[in-house]
Amino acid sequence: MWLRFLYIHEKAIVEGNEANEQRIRDSKKRTADLVLQLAQNEEQRQNALTAVIQQQIDLRLQKFKNAIALENLEYIKQQNLLEVLNKSA
Repeated sequence: MWLRFLYIHEKAIVEGNEANEQRIRDSKKRTADLVLQLAQNEEQRQNALTAVIQQQIDLRLQKFKNAIALENLEYIKQQNLLEVLNKSA
């Protein structure tokens, strides 16, 4: 009888320990999943920020190119006008 009681008691302790260990493993897994999700979210945020900065750079570059192209057109107009004036003189 006593042995049976000890066996049942020991079995309950072992099962309790196994359950605790499983909860610990589950908690560690959940923590790892959350850390991974946090890292992925940060990567997405950084990628979005990089895309916005790249768009701003591209826009400024395009404005600069447009200004140079406009200046070049003005120069060509002046050259053409000078050629016309030189031919008519």
